[in-house]
Amino acid sequence: MPPNIPDGRVFGFDSQTFISVGVHLFNLAVLAFAMSKLLYSPVREFLYSRAHRIDEQLRRVRDEKAEADKLKLEYEGLISNIGLEREAILEEARKEAASRQNQMISDTDETIKRMTLEARDEIAHMKAEARDEMRQAIIDASMVMAEKIVAHSLDPQAYESLFDRTISDLEESTWWK
Repeated sequence: MPPNIPDGRVFGFDSQTFISVGVHLFNLAVLAFAMSKLLYSPVREFLYSRAHRIDEQLRRVRDEKAEADKLKLEYEGLISNIGLEREAILEEARKEAASRQNQMISDTDETIKRMTLEARDEIAHMKAEARDEMRQAIIDASMVMAEKIVAHSLDPQAYESLFDRTISDLEESTWWK
C-alpha cells in the first residue's frame, strides 16, 4: 500500500488527489475541445453527405418505382387492347383485300369490254371485207354470165353498148351498205 493512504481506504482525499483529478479534468476538457475542433466538422460533413446520398438514392428509387408502375400500367393497357388492335388490323386487311378484289374485278371487266369492242371491230372489218369480196365475186359472176348471154344473143356493137352501160350502172350504184 502507498504510504499516505490510511488503512481500510482505497485512496485518500487529500490535496494531491484533488490536484490530480483537476489536471485530469483539465486534460479531458482540452482533449474534448481539440477533438471537437478537429473532428466535429469533418464528421458532421461526412454524416450530412451520407444522409444526402441516402435521401438522393431513396428519391431515385421512388422515381424509378413510379416510372415502373407507370410502364406497368401502360403495358397492361396495351395487353388489354391487343385484342382490339388485332381486330382492327384484321378489319383493315379485309377492307384492303375487298378493295383489291373490286379493283381486279373492275380491271377484268374493262379488259373484257375492251376485248369485246376489239372483237366487234374485227368482226365488222371482216364483214366489210367479206361483203367486198362477195360483191366482187357477184360482179365477176354476173359479168361472166352476161358475157355468155350477150355473146350468144347480141351482135358486137350492141354488146359493146350494153357492156359500157352496165359498167357505168355498176359504178354509180351502191352495194350493201
